[in-house]
Amino acid sequence: QHRLMILARSAHAAYWKACEYFKIKPVVVDVGPDLRLSGAIVKRHLTRNTAIVVASAPGFPHGLVDHVKEIAQVTQRAGVCLHVDACLGGFVLPFARELGYKIPAFDFSVKGVTSMSVDTHKFGMAHKGTSVVLYANRDIRQYQFTGITDWTGGLYISPGMAGSRPGALIATAWASMIHMGREGFLAATRNLMETAHRFQEGVASQLPDLEVLGEPEMCVVAVRSKNHKALNIYKINDLLTKRGWHLNALQSPPAVHFCFTAAHTPKLVEGLLHDMAEAVTALKNNPNCISGGSAPMYGMANVVPDRAMIAEFLVCYQDVMLQP
Repeated sequence: QHRLMILARSAHAAYWKACEYFKIKPVVVDVGPDLRLSGAIVKRHLTRNTAIVVASAPGFPHGLVDHVKEIAQVTQRAGVCLHVDACLGGFVLPFARELGYKIPAFDFSVKGVTSMSVDTHKFGMAHKGTSVVLYANRDIRQYQFTGITDWTGGLYISPGMAGSRPGALIATAWASMIHMGREGFLAATRNLMETAHRFQEGVASQLPDLEVLGEPEMCVVAVRSKNHKALNIYKINDLLTKRGWHLNALQSPPAVHFCFTAAHTPKLVEGLLHDMAEAVTALKNNPNCISGGSAPMYGMANVVPDRAMIAEFLVCYQDVMLQP
């Protein structure tokens, strides 16, 4: 029988990819009303074939940290591994906590967390290709190694999927972290957290037709229309794209999110809020003021019940993109 991975719909798409690669069956569950995966939800879906549970800190779509402590209590009692995806939050949440922000426990301080992933290229100020996976102990890490004893080329041991890794990129990641230091990361986190909070306040006070999804712990903020049928959030996104903004389109529910970084400032937030307000006004005055863009694609994706057909469309799209 297939081994099972329990993950929330808000978990990163990379975990579906991992299931496809390793022939693990994904058990995709809905999040709670607070848009977070909880221990109670995980407990309802655990079986004797569950191999691993994935929690997010935070999730890519909405910037929300799952209830890791609750989940860990469930997985530990069941003897199941718990992986925490801290690719987004690994270089922000610990510093945000140090700055006084309310950040729930999500790391190895939580008994039952067996592994974590952290992206250095997001808020670690490093290049892509240097992300890390962390394990609670060396015994677990050894299952990642591949040892070959009967190869004519000699004895072979490899620590991961990639037989070779770019040493130059790893060196630049190290140099970047040494350059930033603790104080540098604290300063960067302070700036991006203040900027993200200013945006949330602005949405609440200046954009009555829109609302922030949940209560984000860090600098990824998702926004949706309070009445999507009357005010299409994807059309708002298309209007913003025409003005040079680049927001991520989300689905289930329809929304967009903005990921604030250390390069963003409160002045940028004011410009974004201004353009969002003008986009809302333009759509309310004329719902057909813009055509094309992402709105038709996401509109189709949200109403077509056959997800396999949507997947085939994505494959065709990717194939065209790779044409010479």
